[in-house]
Amino acid sequence: MRIMKTPFIPLVLLLSTGAAAIAAATSPQAAVARQGTRWLDALIAGDRAAIDSLLAPNYQHITSDGQLLNRAQELATANEKAPPMKWTGQTYDVEGNVVIVRGLNTMTVSGKTVRVRFTDLYVNNDGKWLAISAQESPVTK
Repeated sequence: MRIMKTPFIPLVLLLSTGAAAIAAATSPQAAVARQGTRWLDALIAGDRAAIDSLLAPNYQHITSDGQLLNRAQELATANEKAPPMKWTGQTYDVEGNVVIVRGLNTMTVSGKTVRVRFTDLYVNNDGKWLAISAQESPVTK
């Protein structure tokens, strides 16, 4: 009987590397980053259904001008297309089943560049990451 040892080692390496890649792709940070991209795309497109699917039932949003919006109020304006914007500098902190995202949102409104710092909180609800809170602060300097 002949024992084939060499093919087993590459197979083990392939499987372990694949498992690491799968784990990285499904990490809380990666999953929330994908949700953030979906949210940004939906805001720009005015896609209410997509935004609805991303918000937790008890979602609240503190806008850059200090308004407090609940989920229904947020969705009421979701059909309006947002100006093109870009999120940069995101950091992701995981605390149990919550991910805190901080970053910078840059957009052009009426020909003027506007920058807003944001903090978004996501909660894992039955395996799906949903936005539970958002807060924005204008960058004035």
